[in-house]
Amino acid sequence: SRPIIHNTQLCSSRNVDLIIVILSAASHFLERQSIRETWGSLTKSHGINSARLFIIGYQPDTGLFQEVSNEAQHEGDLLYLTVDENSMTLKELHAYQWLDQYCPNA
Repeated sequence: SRPIIHNTQLCSSRNVDLIIVILSAASHFLERQSIRETWGSLTKSHGINSARLFIIGYQPDTGLFQEVSNEAQHEGDLLYLTVDENSMTLKELHAYQWLDQYCPNA
């Protein structure tokens, strides 16, 4: 399946050595924002350039698509998948496939 939103510019706009993958849910905006403002904001440490990537699965009937789309456009660190939100294994597998395609040097 293809991601609904995939910020392909995450690795293309800068040299990224390390991607921190964080499984999240569409409704967890405050948690993602907290990570962005704390430890997720450390993008360069000990000579290592890092980026964060939040993985979100699809949850029908939540009405959060527009909010997630706006957040993805503003933050540039979301991968919104068509897989079920509760399937952690599928979310992780799709994240690795995405990383292999768009961030092969990380």
